[in-house]
Amino acid sequence: MIIRKEVLVGKFAETMGQEKADELINDTMRSTGFASTDVFNEDEAFAILDKIKQEEGIVATVACYISAAIMSSCALNEEEFS
Repeated sequence: MIIRKEVLVGKFAETMGQEKADELINDTMRSTGFASTDVFNEDEAFAILDKIKQEEGIVATVACYISAAIMSSCALNEEEFS
């Protein structure tokens, strides 16, 4: 499954705003060693989300929710994240 960066950012933007969500994803991509890209495979998306889960507060909760939603989409063969 391909996960689009804009979809991840959009999920976080619902709780923290677009600018902060963009910053969060870009900073996490850099800290996990991923090049700037617009799409991720499942492993890359989970690595980014796992790193964000180490944060405190609502950001970690949202990362858990998104991880579960990606797993569910994969299991059901849905295209929500692409």
